[in-house]
Amino acid sequence: MSNILKYCRVLTLVPLLTMAGCGNGEPGEDDMRNAIRAQFDKANEATQAAGGGQQMVLREFKKLSCAKVNGSAVFACTVTVRVDGPWLNNAGGTTEMKFTRADSGWVVVQ
Repeated sequence: MSNILKYCRVLTLVPLLTMAGCGNGEPGEDDMRNAIRAQFDKANEATQAAGGGQQMVLREFKKLSCAKVNGSAVFACTVTVRVDGPWLNNAGGTTEMKFTRADSGWVVVQ
């Protein structure tokens, strides 16, 4: 087998190996943001159904780190959030939130 053919085969494996290495199972920033927005959507629907006015709005979100909680499918993640909502105006800061994967995608764990 020529060296060029061997080289090409190795190059085609690199992306696959890289993706496998990234498959540590933790949620990505977009996954987490979507999970929080889904939780806000449910809260906003309940508020609207009860005749409430102001809605919860996610203004800023940034994933800082995640670590798997031993013996579970839950990830404890340090994040920075900023929200607006009832009695809240640009409230937030750095906090820990927990996430797990459900059939519908990532969800926030209370």
